[in-house]
Amino acid sequence: MKYVTIIDIAKALGISKSTVSRALAGDTHNVKPATMQLICETADRMGYQRNELAVNLRKQNTRNIGIIIPEVVTSFFMNFIQQAQRDLREQGYRVLIAVSNEDPEQERENLLMFEQCRDQCLPQKQTGRSLSKNHGWRYAHRLFRPGGWGTGGFAGPD
Repeated sequence: MKYVTIIDIAKALGISKSTVSRALAGDTHNVKPATMQLICETADRMGYQRNELAVNLRKQNTRNIGIIIPEVVTSFFMNFIQQAQRDLREQGYRVLIAVSNEDPEQERENLLMFEQCRDQCLPQKQTGRSLSKNHGWRYAHRLFRPGGWGTGGFAGPD
């Protein structure tokens, strides 16, 4: 599938890709209202969707928070995820869920996956056999920036 890019829109309209980018970002200081409307209408007609990967690369922030839970049977974890998603969505974050199935290796893989994707992570209470709690705390604190959502940590039924 070929995705419509700002370059495609710029070519279709005979304008610069910088102007298209500014208009799609809502820059009313540098783009005239009529031009912005034309660009937005053309983008809609062509099926343009913002490339989140490109935006994330430029900003060095995904605005994703991964939550790793040990299982999906306990209602505590489902309730926690629902509340976290509501709160985080209001702050402009998306929530990604990974399940460790109480498996230490799967927990490590989940942590590594979130780290490699530059997602912030909130590891939930880990299994007794898994990564040390201190490792998880160090990981969570490294990923959460000041002003971000919480400081990371563990929660769960005892």
